[in-house]
Amino acid sequence: MLEVEVKFRVRDVKGLVNRLRGFATHIGSNVEEDHYFNHPCRDFRSTDEAVRVRVYGSGRVTVTYKGPRLGGEGKVRVEYNVDVDSADNVINMLKALGFREVAVIRKERDEYTYGNYTIYVDKVDRLGDFLEVETLTNDQGIVGELVKGIVNFTKRMLNIGEDAIEPKTYLELIMSKVNQD
Repeated sequence: MLEVEVKFRVRDVKGLVNRLRGFATHIGSNVEEDHYFNHPCRDFRSTDEAVRVRVYGSGRVTVTYKGPRLGGEGKVRVEYNVDVDSADNVINMLKALGFREVAVIRKERDEYTYGNYTIYVDKVDRLGDFLEVETLTNDQGIVGELVKGIVNFTKRMLNIGEDAIEPKTYLELIMSKVNQD
């Protein structure tokens, strides 16, 4: 399964949420803490991969592998998710295997759905406010169409244009910020 995602910087969160509530279904709100790890034998920064342990405010824990981006607009990549019973156990296991924790990113997330889109409004510690719109596909041949559809949807329904697209991942943004500090 391919995740097709476009991320936007948000200037007016209250206005965005008001527009979303007019047509989208609010799924819920959560706090997420993402622990990112680098592989002991290859640099995920250079291979454009990621291993993440996500701890939800509810206590749920998911380990995610994100493959390299496939190119083009938006963020398109293979993603595998596995639920586990303990963040501490999986974090300690990864460290015992030689993985190095490189960042912890905390965010408050509101989730909405509309049609085939999952819509996230994120308040990310140290980075600010963002909108992520994503959909899933098995057909790599239609990825470009899906990205254009997301961009058109956000412009038409949410009044957020292409100039607000943020091409970097939260991990890339936080690592850039750490290197600047």
